[in-house]
Amino acid sequence: MGIDETVAELNCILGTAAVEAMSMCNNIHKGKKKTFVIASNCYPQTIDICKTRAAGFNLEAATMNLKDVDYSKGDVCGVLVQHSGTEGEIENLGIWS
Repeated sequence: MGIDETVAELNCILGTAAVEAMSMCNNIHKGKKKTFVIASNCYPQTIDICKTRAAGFNLEAATMNLKDVDYSKGDVCGVLVQHSGTEGEIENLGIWS
């Protein structure tokens, strides 16, 4: 297997795991909360697959900076965070503590 095939397979695995996480969050809330937040520093291909699959779950996949998430509406079923980000940055995930 060449490097291109290895990268493609890794992207597929990451995307599948992200969609599985989105599905689990949706199921935990029994489909009542309709927004799944994707951190803006996730890999573009992970964001794309989540947005594509969100329609099948009747979810809105919203990509945004984690500091901009508005939880006051009560419609967020889950948040996808990538650590470290696409550019290698390390976010302070203490915003949830």
